[in-house]
Amino acid sequence: MKNDNNVFNYSSVENQLRKNARKVNREYRRKNLMIRLTVVISVFFIICWFALQVSQKYAGSFEINLDNGRRSLTLSETPDFENPSDVLFAEIPPGMDNISYTYIPLDEIGTINGSDNGKNYLCYTFYVKNSGNKKLDYNCAMKILNYDKGLDECIRIMMVRNGESSYYAKCKNGTDGEPELVYYYDDHARFDEVILTEAFKSEEEVFSKDYYGLTVGNYDKYTVVVWIEGSDPETNNEKLQGVVRMRIDFNVIENEEED
Repeated sequence: MKNDNNVFNYSSVENQLRKNARKVNREYRRKNLMIRLTVVISVFFIICWFALQVSQKYAGSFEINLDNGRRSLTLSETPDFENPSDVLFAEIPPGMDNISYTYIPLDEIGTINGSDNGKNYLCYTFYVKNSGNKKLDYNCAMKILNYDKGLDECIRIMMVRNGESSYYAKCKNGTDGEPELVYYYDDHARFDEVILTEAFKSEEEVFSKDYYGLTVGNYDKYTVVVWIEGSDPETNNEKLQGVVRMRIDFNVIENEEED
């Protein structure tokens, strides 16, 4: 009689090997899935970080741009045009708070080329030159690219072209285009309303103006000043948390008839 205890059970061993193989395969797939998830999450965070850096760069800047005028117009931060460009960026002071027109040193505005920001206002001086081969006309337009929290209702813009100043603000709320005021403190801390602003042309555009007869080799000098008017009744803490991004575009006016 055969002793069954001495018979080797091949079927049992095979089943156990299969179980172990399935266990190893599951463990491999689990580790492989974790590695894939880790790579995907890392790439996602890298993309988010890059997008954040780009958005912070452009949210905190004021852009001056040549549109169709690249062949005939040139931008520069200096009148010698040692570093000509098609685009310029004026850095916005971090953490700008509201101030009043009184605290902007008007006698210093435009005396320093490029960025000359104060603590709570942007000041940027640049030049536009006719680098073509004939006299030209051009359009200068300031665009509002985006804004939030209603901060666009509180800002004031002073644009100085060749020494002549213009002031801009969004029209008063609840009015049909009534202009805002630029406020000024006198020695007794009273408001003197000294300047009427020009109302923004639209929700997307501050102004658009044509200039004529810029001769070859000559330039126009611009200084732009932007601040948050603290004396405006519409200025509040919520709006101070907002963002406004703007751009100035220069376009050559194409004349149908050439001399």
